[in-house]
This record gives sequence, structure tokens and C-alpha cells, in this order.
Amino acid sequence: MGSCPVIHLTMPSASFCRHITTEAGVAAVPVSAFYQSGEVKHFARFCFCKEEASLTKALDRLTAHFDS
Repeated sequence: MGSCPVIHLTMPSASFCRHITTEAGVAAVPVSAFYQSGEVKHFARFCFCKEEASLTKALDRLTAHFDS
């Protein structure tokens, strides 16, 4: 399986998650959704309990989006 580079978020994680969902077709959850204080604002959580083919497709989409 391929790999995706670490992306340092420059926008709030909720905005980033909306962006990659609409623009790259890959869904993620902002980690801030799991904290009441809302202080964790620059991390995204991905679900990896998928078939390998689905994960590969998601990596391909993210790579294509961020390389463009």
C-alpha cells in the first residue's frame, strides 16, 4: 500500500475535514469532536477499518489532491 505524507494543518481541523470530503472525496473526523474543551484543533482522524482497496483509493485521492 502507498503512503501519504504528513500534512500540517493551517486551518481548523473541522474546516480541513469538510475540505477534503468535498474536494478529495475522502472523509475524516476532526479530533476536536472528541474533546469538550475544543482545544485540539489541528488533527484529523481517519477510519482504517476498511478493505485495503478502499484505503489505497483514499490515499490515491488525497495524494492527487495535495499534489495538484
